Amino acid sequence: MAGYVFLLNDINNLAQRIDSGTYSTIINNPSSNYWSTAIESTVGDYLTMNQGDNIYFFSKRKIYGIGELTRIHDFVFLQNFPDAIQPNEYQYEDVVDDLLFNFGEESFKNRLICFFRPAPHFFRDGVDMDDVLMSDPSKFKMLRFIQNVSFIKVDDEENQALKNIILKRNIEAVVNPNEANTHNSGFENIHEEINQRITNNHSLNLSELLNPFVHEGKLRHEMLVEIAILDQIQNSDHETIELFGQWDYLSHQVAASPFKPVAYIDKIDIFGFKYLENLYPTIEKYLVIEVKKGEATIEDVAQLMKYIDWVKNEYSSGDYSLIRSFLVANSFNQNINQSIDEIILRNFIYGSRPSIPKTWNDVTLVSYNYNQDIGKLNFAIHEIAIQ
Repeated sequence: MAGYVFLLNDINNLAQRIDSGTYSTIINNPSSNYWSTAIESTVGDYLTMNQGDNIYFFSKRKIYGIGELTRIHDFVFLQNFPDAIQPNEYQYEDVVDDLLFNFGEESFKNRLICFFRPAPHFFRDGVDMDDVLMSDPSKFKMLRFIQNVSFIKVDDEENQALKNIILKRNIEAVVNPNEANTHNSGFENIHEEINQRITNNHSLNLSELLNPFVHEGKLRHEMLVEIAILDQIQNSDHETIELFGQWDYLSHQVAASPFKPVAYIDKIDIFGFKYLENLYPTIEKYLVIEVKKGEATIEDVAQLMKYIDWVKNEYSSGDYSLIRSFLVANSFNQNINQSIDEIILRNFIYGSRPSIPKTWNDVTLVSYNYNQDIGKLNFAIHEIAIQ
């Protein structure tokens, strides 16, 4: 399972969140009639949540766990009040009667809410970040960049490494849990109360966020295209799955460069992988998608290849054949015709005894058009896609 690490500004909020089995990112009222890309990115993080994904809390250098996302009325997350996803300005009195969970007088800032339970317990003793990172250094890729965000998502391998160190540091509490070493949680009662309050208006319809920001089929910027693709794959939209495939793990804005200041980190727009059927955790394929809101050029192909080379080195053990990649844009510049073949072609050696030379060019160019009438992206393989 994947994992989510939620940041808490105040450690005193930890017990409250555990007791209620709820978490909600603080989203301030917008300064204009649209969200920042950071808020839209947060929506994308919620969209990829799945039942059973682990959750942790980070505060004052320490990571606390362990929980797992759970469903209420078939949802692992919902809008905390109707139309919460809209970039509208609210005050407490506007939403108080419709809140799924009341976080207090600033609950109008708690627009999206997810649900979790202890798994097996939330331990009172957290683990220092340095100790976490040193426990299994090669496994931690995203956790090293936990800065200027409300939470991050980690993949299955990183999640297991994080779970391992937290469990090892709390072995006594695992064997003999009590009030001194674990947090009590009243999540069952709170979740039942939330279940009774859910209406159709609390579910998230992404088109409500996208429709105001489309012009002639083109969305306002890349982040909106990213989260729309994530939503359609996550919800198994038939046409989307036929093109991109079905994936067991999906994330976006995944770090894809050596460790350096966060502001300079390159990030893969959409990253994923799927397992060999019935053979978890062996990975069959990796997914890399680069997104452009408007016209893509040959330079964008080169950027995509940089991410593919990174995934080949960091994830697929030098094997390009395990990677599927896509460049998604509203349109494509004709300069892509000129040298795309030589840019994407990769020669590599498969195996050692015997060594088998192979070539790879699994790059698909995909044009998108956002259809407001049905509230979804339509896709088409671009006519100059790789032969």
